[in-house]
Amino acid sequence: IAGQNNYETFFERLIWNKFHILPDEISAPWLGTRLAKESSSFMRKFGWLEGGESSVLYKLAEYLKEHGVKIFTGANIYKIENSEKKKRIYFMNGTKQEVIEADAVVSTIAPRVFLKLAPNISKEIKDKMEKIKYLSCSCLTVGLNKKFTDRYWINILEKDVPVSAIFCRSNLYEDSAPNGKSVMYIITYMKHGEEFWFKSEDEIKKAYIDYAERIFPGFRQAIEWERLAKLEWVEAIYDMDYENPPITDGNGFYFAGIYRFFPKIRNVASALESGIEAAEKIIEDDGSKSP
Repeated sequence: IAGQNNYETFFERLIWNKFHILPDEISAPWLGTRLAKESSSFMRKFGWLEGGESSVLYKLAEYLKEHGVKIFTGANIYKIENSEKKKRIYFMNGTKQEVIEADAVVSTIAPRVFLKLAPNISKEIKDKMEKIKYLSCSCLTVGLNKKFTDRYWINILEKDVPVSAIFCRSNLYEDSAPNGKSVMYIITYMKHGEEFWFKSEDEIKKAYIDYAERIFPGFRQAIEWERLAKLEWVEAIYDMDYENPPITDGNGFYFAGIYRFFPKIRNVASALESGIEAAEKIIEDDGSKSP
């Protein structure tokens, strides 16, 4: 409807930079949901939470601990045994090996990672999860001694460049930088196995800073600090054949995560909805009337 030129200069390039596949291979319901969410957001007022999400999470953790919940942070789970009666989760708590027995396990991690931990899951669940493809992401966070733009979100529509998008976080979250300064994210999305993923930290930083310098002259000299993060499992690719996996295997495993909420977009709201859905299913299966 918008015309071939708009399709080629906007949709085709935007989707290629995000997913590295052509728009013809991306689900129309996902794209429609994305456009509807973005357009409706213009009608709302934006704000930010001073202290960030961590202030909410720490308060929630305190509440849970007061009600007898054990929380392990920094624990490295390396195996989940599956039997008809119990699940056993093996993990390293610091240097100490520990085992937890559970009636139910809720997995919120990427499907491929879960399958490595629990290889004896049912064939139906395994087959559906193995079909789900994921994007990886590298992100350079940069602290700058000045502001280069009043915009928050800049999509990069150029072809064959190392950057997918640039976000000026301090334009949306004002307390993320001192007055007169700014914080930017420079991001690349990529499919597994792409060459850019295997570049060294210095090579990735150089590619990002060189590109940002093209858009914002003086960017390099304004850098006060920088930090690079690489995430292998960032977002499910909603291709034409995408199908939400079941919420449970029927034998004590439950699944929550944005990958289960196609065609909704990746955000905190979708993640919370998925978690609530899993919790309600556990209560239903247990026959409990507790909230």
